[in-house]
Amino acid sequence: MNVMPRILVLPLSFGSGHLRASHAIAKELKDMAPRADVRVVDALEECRPLFRACYEWPYWFMLRYAPALWDRLNSARLEN
Repeated sequence: MNVMPRILVLPLSFGSGHLRASHAIAKELKDMAPRADVRVVDALEECRPLFRACYEWPYWFMLRYAPALWDRLNSARLEN
């Protein structure tokens, strides 16, 4: 029995880096397994607008008004 793999890549739609990375990953997966069903689906696409706003707003606010805080949080994440 030869089952076709199904692979789902879930990026976050805000920030172009997430989308570019997810499509690059999907392309490599498809190259590795040509018969696989590889799909890229925006993880926030079907979310309610209020949830999406509450999820995205702090990110954009921090980047705009507190970039040092964003850098510190990102550095701490990478150290652990």
